[in-house]
Amino acid sequence: MNFKIKHLKEVKAVIPTLSEWHIDGWGDEYNISSRDQVKGWMLAGVTSLEIPRTFVALDGEKPIGMISLEQEDGLLTTETPWLSSLYVAKEYRKKGIGEVLVKHILDYAKSMPYKTVYLLTFHDALVVWYTQQGWYTLREDVINGNKCTVMCFDI
Repeated sequence: MNFKIKHLKEVKAVIPTLSEWHIDGWGDEYNISSRDQVKGWMLAGVTSLEIPRTFVALDGEKPIGMISLEQEDGLLTTETPWLSSLYVAKEYRKKGIGEVLVKHILDYAKSMPYKTVYLLTFHDALVVWYTQQGWYTLREDVINGNKCTVMCFDI
């Protein structure tokens, strides 16, 4: 499938869609229901010089996926940076878009002074998926009462 990846600052008009995806994907786990709150976080990434950074996968002008690199992802830890907000629109899943977005964010992190990238997931099926991409489990943790798996990738 042909699609392009752009930095969010180049396609700010898609922020409302990305905000909906964010609430759909992680609203319960992070206790987030305010679209305005999510939009604020995303706009902060537009003006940042380093991280957070959000990238958007586009089919033409239509957003079909997103991924971010963040300083932290809700855990009290010194580990950084964090792959965050990987989301692919339902009708575009299982087409390799997620893998390409993950590679894009790892390449971006590699251009900075980082040796390891971290992520967390609330879903066992995603632990398997990330493991197939070369990530390994670091530990189990809890956010807002929800069990999560912390994983990392050495770049």
